[in-house]
Amino acid sequence: MFAPESILKTWRKFNAFPMETLTKVWFYDKANGKKQRDVTLMQEHREQYGMSGNCFDLALWLLDEFNKDGWNRSLSHWSQFEYGRCSRCSSSHK
Repeated sequence: MFAPESILKTWRKFNAFPMETLTKVWFYDKANGKKQRDVTLMQEHREQYGMSGNCFDLALWLLDEFNKDGWNRSLSHWSQFEYGRCSRCSSSHK
């Protein structure tokens, strides 16, 4: 799929975020069994320690960022998107 620039703009915000697992181990040890950080806590850890997170952390953070950027359309709509145009509504979503 060739994503439109409007999607890539949000995606690129995470270019400098390496996926790693050490943060998950560190947090799990500190949080007394809580397994998943919320996005606010991930952002605080990023600012304080330069941490990012594992694939689950980054996926949740990316979805949150898409929502903030106005991409709260239904997933079924985006499953129709291919070849630069949405077959459901004929928009290029650029």
